[in-house]
Amino acid sequence: MKIRKKLNKLLFVQSLISFLGYVYIWFVHRTTRWKFLHTHNFNDVIEANEGAIFVFFHNRLAMMPFAWKSKKKFHMLLSNHADGRIIANVIRYRGILSLYGSTAKNGASAFISLLRVLKNKGVVGITPDGPRGPNEQISPGVIKLAQATGVKVLPLTYSISRFKRLRSWDKFVLPLPFSKGSFIYGKPLTFSKDQNIDESCLLLQQALFDIQQECDTLVSA
Repeated sequence: MKIRKKLNKLLFVQSLISFLGYVYIWFVHRTTRWKFLHTHNFNDVIEANEGAIFVFFHNRLAMMPFAWKSKKKFHMLLSNHADGRIIANVIRYRGILSLYGSTAKNGASAFISLLRVLKNKGVVGITPDGPRGPNEQISPGVIKLAQATGVKVLPLTYSISRFKRLRSWDKFVLPLPFSKGSFIYGKPLTFSKDQNIDESCLLLQQALFDIQQECDTLVSA
């Protein structure tokens, strides 16, 4: 009985944190002047209806629910720990579904779940350096997933003029309200089965760095 009470209390606390978290990012979104760049990359991938992998660094997670501009189902890969559950509850307010696991260590079940979604021409979102880092380093699992399915990988990021940089492993960007911000949808990439994994990781990493630099420059101008 005590365990059940503790569990219920924990679930209530997680739900409360999730609700407050969503209210906060909604407020930031509503009070920020946003620009969306290279939306044709997003539209082309969605309209092709062949499945896709959206990737962005873990430290840019906060505002990403607002980057999704489609009625198509979107599945986000998250950690199965408490923080992942909280994020799952937050993004559910935006109609985004969750899968649990990792493309890194012990990620077989997550890999299978992602394969299933992609084989059904779905779209998945992955933080390729999550859930525990190293920061802004690409996990080979993302490349292997793209090679196994043949779907396009779309780099994605956002920047905001007012933010706090947290002292977390990923140097998380906490956006602040009354800002100006930008989302950038990068050029879709494909990775064939004969491409070198390490080289492909570096290619994807550089693509994310490039759009991040472009995005940061836009909001600082």
